[in-house]
Amino acid sequence: MSRRFALSLLGTILSASLILVACGGSDKELLLEDFAQAYSAEFCSKLYTCCDTEELTDLQGSNYTDETTCTTYFAGLTGQYLVTPMQTAITADRGDYNAKTAASCLDAYIDRGCAGAAENDLGALQGACEDFYVGLQAADAACDNTLECADGYYCASDVCTAFAAQDAACTAGETFCVAGLYCDGSNCVARLSSGIQCLSNAQCQAGLVCDPVSGECAQPDPICDGQ
Repeated sequence: MSRRFALSLLGTILSASLILVACGGSDKELLLEDFAQAYSAEFCSKLYTCCDTEELTDLQGSNYTDETTCTTYFAGLTGQYLVTPMQTAITADRGDYNAKTAASCLDAYIDRGCAGAAENDLGALQGACEDFYVGLQAADAACDNTLECADGYYCASDVCTAFAAQDAACTAGETFCVAGLYCDGSNCVARLSSGIQCLSNAQCQAGLVCDPVSGECAQPDPICDGQ
């Protein structure tokens, strides 16, 4: 059992502005100030519904011990790494939040059951719903963080910079390549498929991880699939 299910929210938080995809409409609204608590509560509710005692023991670690402390923990992360930067960007007219879209995405997550990664992984849901927020700063515009930049750009040296394309020169840890590519230390190249030797998860194709035992890109361990 991996910690992938419990950590998917944080991974999504840290990359929230990188992929902007549509998620259906709704008449309800989820205000930005309520976003962290609402999403974290549903995430932890599903965690404690879908995992058995052994799985929960592995997932919880020292960060939380029950559903209430789980919600507090993830709400804090979401607030710090996602909501606060969004609020700062919106105040500076560098970002826009859609409360109706956020509400419809939360409803979509609530409707998912305990049938595997596609249904349970909050990161997968977020990947399909991130247009509840968009950055407004285009190429070469000033930025304080990537959440202020429009789709296709990230914040580097306080300027919105385009993700590097296939074969473009890059510096590992500094340059970000377009989706499906990673920086091998010299150029942006295609991410590795299953069974190929790797050094980190970032080198593997979407949905794969770098297995610490085999040292190869592989399918991650299953997440909790129901008590």
